Amino acid sequence: MRKTKNLLRGIVGLILCFSMIASFSVNVFAFENNTKETSGKTTSYSRVVTKQQAVERIMKVSNVSSSKAETILAEAEAIAESVKDGDRMSLMASASTYYKEFIIENDYGAGFTVEAGCLLLITRYSSGHEYISSIIDDWTIPSGSGTYTWEEAYCISELQGSSKVYLGARGVIEVAVNTSTSGGIQFKNELVSVGFTVSTSIGSTYYCRKVKSWDGTYYHPFI
Repeated sequence: MRKTKNLLRGIVGLILCFSMIASFSVNVFAFENNTKETSGKTTSYSRVVTKQQAVERIMKVSNVSSSKAETILAEAEAIAESVKDGDRMSLMASASTYYKEFIIENDYGAGFTVEAGCLLLITRYSSGHEYISSIIDDWTIPSGSGTYTWEEAYCISELQGSSKVYLGARGVIEVAVNTSTSGGIQFKNELVSVGFTVSTSIGSTYYCRKVKSWDGTYYHPFI
């Protein structure tokens, strides 16, 4: 009987071990370049961007000039260079940098989505080894039609080690719906059906709000 119990425990242990390995593999390779993963109402992906695209991204999300955006990139690259020079690997291989974005899109329903994203600086050695040097910027960007506002509660990006980034966001979309216009009542009903709540009304205009929070993790492929 004791041998049977020990055998069963061993089998269960092996099953749990293989389950953990399988889960870890999915997490690590879920966000390789230009791949997408959809979970419920969110879609996550990463993509390589050029330096000019990185400049344009900073200009857009931080509302700064082109020269200021270039300065921000230069400062990030200078810090990465100083860290690289102190790395033993730099004695054996030369290194370069490139940029990558990690984005999580959240579907609020009724045609409204919000993108949370962050811009990453990646260091690559000629040996092929890569790591995340820094997070340069982060943002949330809404999209939808009609009259609406987006209020960001927070957007958090955090570098956890050299190959992992946590990204989380929360905010509220408020849509103004004029029910006296064609399709207005139907649109209000659609908003309510996907989780929006009517916060107030002024005459025939109803203000529908929805608060959501979401997060995800980017794992840079280990090379």
